[in-house]
Amino acid sequence: MKNFLVAISLDVPASPIIGFDTKQYQQKNLRGHGFAWYPVDAKAALISKDPQSFEESGRPKTIDDWKRFRSSTFFINLHGASEDAVIEETQPFSKPIGGREWIFMMQGALDINEIRNILKKQSHFYEPTGLSEAEAAFCMILNRVQNRDSKKLSDIGWNRIHKWFNELNSFGSANFFISDGITTAGYRGLGSEKIFYARRTPPFSTTIISDQDRIFSADFCNSLDELRTQFIFSSSPLSADDVWSELNDGQMVVAKRGSKIWDSEQDIKNTSNPNQINLLRSNSNQNSAKVFQHNDRTKIILNPQEFQSSAELAP
Repeated sequence: MKNFLVAISLDVPASPIIGFDTKQYQQKNLRGHGFAWYPVDAKAALISKDPQSFEESGRPKTIDDWKRFRSSTFFINLHGASEDAVIEETQPFSKPIGGREWIFMMQGALDINEIRNILKKQSHFYEPTGLSEAEAAFCMILNRVQNRDSKKLSDIGWNRIHKWFNELNSFGSANFFISDGITTAGYRGLGSEKIFYARRTPPFSTTIISDQDRIFSADFCNSLDELRTQFIFSSSPLSADDVWSELNDGQMVVAKRGSKIWDSEQDIKNTSNPNQINLLRSNSNQNSAKVFQHNDRTKIILNPQEFQSSAELAP
């Protein structure tokens, strides 16, 4: 089985009990695991990962009972036995940029030589410590983020991130997840493994989310967590009572605080007419305007600081 991925965005921090069925884990040929989360009010991510252990007893005690295991963002990667069993190759990855740590994980396969060719032309500030194409892809993205002097994912522009993921996917076929601890983006590559997503709002029929085979489960049984709104990406649906949507090939969805805030397919629908530009209006002096031309498309900003196009037109 390919690696099993879960990414969770919550409206406020919660402390779920995360577990997995060791028998199913072995039957599905899964071996190692990796968890990433952001402690409350922290800009640094915590990573707990083991490239080889498939026994529940091998899972760090911190996952169950450490009081700082409370976060609004979680990345979970249960990887297949075919992957290299070394710590440098185990996902998720975390790297600092803009005063925060960003986390990243990938599912699929890419031509690492293609990514290395791009890395050679970039600044060498971010370089992989291991040999995986996933970390190389992460470094490629972060070098571009640094060149733009962006501090948060939202500073980059969702269309631009989507474009970068499309470029990476052209080197193979893969799904990508990235977060700065504030927003989380999930992308499904062309011809890659299925990715599902759902927004769960209380009250819930059960506090437990789990795939059908119970490979992975998360129990929000803490009384403080029962009313948390959840936005979840997963390799398979994790609850029977919720509406799960499947990401289409090439689709990217962005979540923040338990809600979907951007969808590449919806954005395409909104900007399908190249002569029509939707502006997000706010109270400002509309006499101040700038006009930009790019690829035969015009971008008008009535006030550069308070108005922006609904699509990112610049490369």
